[in-house]
Amino acid sequence: MAIGGPKINAKTNLNAWNAESFVAVACLGTANYLGYECDRYLCMDDKDGLWNIFIYYGKDESGTVGYYSAGARRCNGNLKETFPGYGGNKFSSMVAAEDGAVYLSAFDGTTSKLYRLELHDVYDANGDLSLPNCTYEAFYLGDFGRNVWPVSLCEVSLNDGRCTHYNTEIRDAVPATCTQEGYSGDTYCCDCGKLIVRGTVIPVLGHDLGEWSVTKEPTCLEAGIETRTCSRCDYGETREISALAHDYTHVVVDATCTSDGYTEHICERCGHNHRDDFTPALGHNYEDRVVAATCETAGYTEHTCKRCDHSYMDSLVQPLGHDYQAVVTAPTHDKMGYTTYTCAREGCGHSYVSDYTDALGHTYTQTVTKEATCTEEGVMTFTCDCGKRYTQPIPKTEHPYDSVVKEPDCTHMGYTTHTCTVCGSSYQDAFVDATGHDCEATVVEPTCTGYGYTEHACKHCDYHYTSDIRQPLGHQGELQLVKEASCTEDGYTGDTVCNVCNEVIQTGKLIPATGHSFGEWAVTQEADCFHDGLQVRACTVCGQEETEPVVKNSERCPSKAFSDLDCSRWYHEGVDFALAKGFMNGMDTGIFSPDTNITRGQLVTVLYRLADEPQVQTNAPFTDVSEGSYYAKAVAWAYGSGIAEGVTKERFAPNASATREQMVVFFARFARLSGKTVEATGDLRNYTDAGSVSPYATEAMTWAVETGLIEGMTEHTLNPQGTSTRAQAATILMRYCTMLG
Repeated sequence: MAIGGPKINAKTNLNAWNAESFVAVACLGTANYLGYECDRYLCMDDKDGLWNIFIYYGKDESGTVGYYSAGARRCNGNLKETFPGYGGNKFSSMVAAEDGAVYLSAFDGTTSKLYRLELHDVYDANGDLSLPNCTYEAFYLGDFGRNVWPVSLCEVSLNDGRCTHYNTEIRDAVPATCTQEGYSGDTYCCDCGKLIVRGTVIPVLGHDLGEWSVTKEPTCLEAGIETRTCSRCDYGETREISALAHDYTHVVVDATCTSDGYTEHICERCGHNHRDDFTPALGHNYEDRVVAATCETAGYTEHTCKRCDHSYMDSLVQPLGHDYQAVVTAPTHDKMGYTTYTCAREGCGHSYVSDYTDALGHTYTQTVTKEATCTEEGVMTFTCDCGKRYTQPIPKTEHPYDSVVKEPDCTHMGYTTHTCTVCGSSYQDAFVDATGHDCEATVVEPTCTGYGYTEHACKHCDYHYTSDIRQPLGHQGELQLVKEASCTEDGYTGDTVCNVCNEVIQTGKLIPATGHSFGEWAVTQEADCFHDGLQVRACTVCGQEETEPVVKNSERCPSKAFSDLDCSRWYHEGVDFALAKGFMNGMDTGIFSPDTNITRGQLVTVLYRLADEPQVQTNAPFTDVSEGSYYAKAVAWAYGSGIAEGVTKERFAPNASATREQMVVFFARFARLSGKTVEATGDLRNYTDAGSVSPYATEAMTWAVETGLIEGMTEHTLNPQGTSTRAQAATILMRYCTMLG
């Protein structure tokens, strides 16, 4: 029953196991279960079954216990199986002790029997109890009753030397990842090192992908990109967001008198625009106004467009001139006579006075006291010699005009402007019709995206208009910059580029790198009891390799092939090394003979193999080395390389046991042959039998002792003339390869 549920229905749980009730209970303290810290109880039912009961107390915000939840799980097996000799008695009591064990008692009517139950709890990587992996062990301690107390039996059980496996730890746990399984780890006893429970495989977690995030916004013509990544690793995914396409606003521009009409389409997102639905210019719609000529101003016809207010004048009529009628005023005694000339044309009324005659009565002298101008009358003063005087106005004079000629242009009439040099009054005459536009045509060819048309421009002014509009030709696209994706590098679908104008019509898309497609693992170096191995696999596409270690183990222990090798003895690692490298073989099928002395022939054969078995040009000059024997090439090589000599000029003694000093001499000479420095900086005075070392072997023996290649048989003896076993030779060979390479 899961933590967080309602109260346990004990009856239902017990009935599932054909039990009726709990008969004993022991509190085991607290434990983590399903992510909660719970009180843990061990209960025993009336069918000899054991149950783990977990109680979780929930608290409100003030810290007061407000509810509880519980979970129950029955242990595998029962006490009958655990205590096969319990005699059919019913277990009647149970108590948990400080040593981590639970003590049970069973009463047969006369005697009570005491049993010790040791619990071996297993925890997963989260620190929670892993109940399916928890186990227990049981021990019968004895009977108690008359003169025998249970505590005395418990004291015996605590001092009987058996490990309780109470303190455990998890080893070799590996967390699961998105793509690889994990391992819950094996449970070992911290006190005795015993493997209590093997771990379980933790399933692959799978990627925990987040929300999609836009990394490239789509435009009207280009697709966008959005990505999402795993929260636990660097794995990511991408997908395309479709291009949005243009979102046009349509603006209708009406034709005018001089300009064509059209519909312009403008994208609100990117500003792209184009025009269509062209309508020709309307031309002017003139309304005529006739202005009649007057005495002093010319007449004309004015043409004004009803749509655009453009206007021009023509049909010029010259000024009519005044049609004067004379009215004579006769002189009087005091006043002069004169003639008044008044224009008879309707609406003019222009007049002037002239032709003065003297007054009849007085003899006046006339004097101009104020000159007349074109805008003001003058004053004529008449003075009689008698002193009488009077004045008369002098009529305005004619305007003194300055004439300026305005030449006609494309849209305006020509005319002459007459301006009075005194008062600025002016009028126009001598009108000439407008010349009209003189346009020159320029043809603009259409492009991939631009319209073709003919542009007409006036040679004399800035007037222009467009005609013969042709649609754009459109792009001629081809694919460029295409790149295939590889295992480690992204590819590219390529850009679509116009081969006419080189404009990029559509940008390509990134093709994610495919990633490696690795084949099966192949072991290139086997693991053994002491060393990790190595396995490799290669990508089937690009050939790139990756390696990973093979954890050291005893499954491929070379020593297991030989019945006379004891893997618990001191020579195990050295013999494994020599066998795995192929430097040494068995003496017979399944027989290594570790305690047999190594012979001179075997020793040089080991060194020959260590040197990768070089070619041998000549045979050794020894009569006891037969051609075709397993050591023939090795002896010839060792003799030719100066590593080994015969015991005489004719004999090598290949089957004789190699002495300890011969072995170190052979190794020292081999080291020099391999380019290594062999020096003896100390001496052998600490060894009582140093005097037994042959002079030819003194330097080599000193070097071997100083480098740790060889050790004394005891603290103060070397035994240089003694023999070496095959196991000792294998160990020295391993030291040489490890320390000197």
